[in-house]
Amino acid sequence: GKHFVFLDIKTSGTSLLVVRTTGEAKPVELRQKVSGVLPDWSPDGKWINFLDRKEGWTIVSPDGKESRSFG
Repeated sequence: GKHFVFLDIKTSGTSLLVVRTTGEAKPVELRQKVSGVLPDWSPDGKWINFLDRKEGWTIVSPDGKESRSFG
């Protein structure tokens, strides 16, 4: 894949980040205050599924520009 998604867990909260897998790319924070449940890619690689603490199950595009919540 072109991107790797991961959680950044700190005392202030957990964030969802994505980073390109080529070279020494800088991680981009997609969302803050997410649950500690591991994120998952959709089969087509166009969405990242994660558990938002306020919105519930949510999908977000790898660039962070689009998202949809499912409660």
